[in-house]
Amino acid sequence: MEARAAVDAGASAVHVHPKDAAGVDTLDADDVARFVLAVRQACPGVPVGVTTGAWASPDPAARVRSVRSWTALPDVPDEDAAAWVARQATPLVDEVHRLEPELPVLLHGAEGSTCTAVDLAARLGLDTRVGLEDTTRLPGGTTAAGNAQLVEAALTRVAETRSSRAPAADPDSNDRARGMPPRPAAVRRPGGGVRSVRGRGRDGAGAAR
Repeated sequence: MEARAAVDAGASAVHVHPKDAAGVDTLDADDVARFVLAVRQACPGVPVGVTTGAWASPDPAARVRSVRSWTALPDVPDEDAAAWVARQATPLVDEVHRLEPELPVLLHGAEGSTCTAVDLAARLGLDTRVGLEDTTRLPGGTTAAGNAQLVEAALTRVAETRSSRAPAADPDSNDRARGMPPRPAAVRRPGGGVRSVRGRGRDGAGAAR
């Protein structure tokens, strides 16, 4: 079993993607239980995590219902979306600024990470985007009437984030502490803008504005 081999090689936890009879990722309770219990039998005492990716169940409400129906619960809970986005994105942004100080950075999310990415972009002073290509849901979970409503909601979040954050430290001093060269003024924006992304049409094409 791959999980056992990974643990024998030094892994301290196992993350699995339960499959249905056709070999497709699924959040079905019976399939999840089958995978979780099989890993626990092969790897006693090793924490087991299960994917909740959108590809396994595209509708957010359906994903929630599926997870709530699970009878064999994983040991590793889903990480808070805001913490995950910050943990994944911040080092990448820092590296881009280090390698290409003048390169503009646009940070955005998709589905459940959309709002948290907007918040993080506002805190870091980066551009962001939001549109039907990324999500159809407003922050409260209701369906957006269109791109304009998503942009309005994003701009509200950006304004709230900027007004609530502490005064930004001198970015040059932060860079010097990490051994990085000072960033040019073009990069040290007080806050990024919000772009709208139209949803994909029948021909699969999308457009930004």
